[in-house]
Amino acid sequence: KIIFGTIVSVFALAVIVAPASAVKPNGPSAVNGLANPGTSHLYLYEKDADWQVVDKGGVGKLSFDVDSFVFNGHGLNANTDYTLINYDEAWSTGQDCLASGTSNKGGNINLAGGAVGTGKIWLVLSSDVDCGTDSMTGWNPSEYLFEYALLI
Repeated sequence: KIIFGTIVSVFALAVIVAPASAVKPNGPSAVNGLANPGTSHLYLYEKDADWQVVDKGGVGKLSFDVDSFVFNGHGLNANTDYTLINYDEAWSTGQDCLASGTSNKGGNINLAGGAVGTGKIWLVLSSDVDCGTDSMTGWNPSEYLFEYALLI
């Protein structure tokens, strides 16, 4: 009888105290969209000629919802102008320039803007894209970051 009473008391205490001690998540779930429902993430990577991700190459993370995005890139060329584009699968239809900026001396860049749409998301050298005509003017893929998966 005493053991059963002790078990019931411990269980009741756990049910009451556990929810009261819960805290806001600060681990990986806080940055993968679980803390911000409606936010999605797309990772961009430097890729080689065989379209494989380059080990220890440049990387980027695009966090977005239906109205806006934030992009953070790392491991890029220092003090270099980059443009984040939404590239259409059909080469003839061009791309949309989403945002442009310059990487810092550490090779990091932070960009923000409106809706991203669907398709391929690339970070390219600003000198390789003409945002006025929605066309690529150069092709230096070893200097770009490419999406890991298409936005659908």
